[in-house]
Amino acid sequence: MYGILMHTLNLAILLSLAVALPFEAVAFDHSANVLKILTFNIAAPQLDAERLRQQIAQIRTLDPDIICLQEVWSNTVREAYFHAFPEYVGYTTYERSVGSWKREIMETISFGPDDEIARGSAQGLVTLLKQGSEKYSAYEVESGIFKNQFALTWITQQVEAVMPKGYLATRYHLPKGAVQIVNTHLSNGETNPGRMKQVKELVDHATRIAGGDPIILCGDTNSDGEREKDMTWLHTEAGFKDSFRIVYPDVTQSPHKGATWDNANPMVQKWYNEVFLGEGNQRVDYVSYRSSSGFNFRTHSSKIVFDSEIISDHYGIYSILELTQNH
Repeated sequence: MYGILMHTLNLAILLSLAVALPFEAVAFDHSANVLKILTFNIAAPQLDAERLRQQIAQIRTLDPDIICLQEVWSNTVREAYFHAFPEYVGYTTYERSVGSWKREIMETISFGPDDEIARGSAQGLVTLLKQGSEKYSAYEVESGIFKNQFALTWITQQVEAVMPKGYLATRYHLPKGAVQIVNTHLSNGETNPGRMKQVKELVDHATRIAGGDPIILCGDTNSDGEREKDMTWLHTEAGFKDSFRIVYPDVTQSPHKGATWDNANPMVQKWYNEVFLGEGNQRVDYVSYRSSSGFNFRTHSSKIVFDSEIISDHYGIYSILELTQNH
């Protein structure tokens, strides 16, 4: 989901705002094999310093082990998140700055003329993994760009020409074993016939990289799980489980009827939703998982977050999973 908005921001001020935020953890009695996972599209086109500060503060209250972010297009924002979570290892798909290429498009989604936009890498993906004595990342990472790109609108075609859709895969170690974490952002459109190819390519990459380990798949799929065939395929034939649906088998009985792209959200109501997309309410953000022959996942909880104090055009999904060993 995209929009256009010009911002100006001083990097030093932004980083000072992020670093100064207090740590505020949620008390939760759990074993080292329980994972608290957040996936969140931060809405880069509508992001400013105050909203970024609010995002970081609200994420802190959840105290996740795993944070998967999408639309971290700007170097300024990426560095702010890395500085704000020093006890996490941060991974990104950033490869190089955009330079002057497509500058007329990129300036509209940057934080001013001194900022740089990541070019040539999977679109704006950042994964943060909390480091501890029992849970840790060993700097095992792979990212890639989908062979198939299916942007449906002019503006999304321009953005994806610079930052194509793809995935960011990292491995997270627990006492009982390793888990593959895959962060992704898929092409937009309520009915996008090409997106199934991306989903199948994503599953192929995740399976190869995991090498038999269980997989947690997070991200903004731009696909409504209640209507689109690609999400149905992912959560049936591909063997993944939708943590939110496990908690809410009838998603119509859940908050917002499960929609994370919600037209009641003021940031969705911006002019670009009508001009460029005009899409209805959709459940497009997921924390899904696939067990392995040696390990299973158990869903403790899954819920929509960031839906009261609006900080993005997407709500987040926050799931708590437990890794259990097969006997």
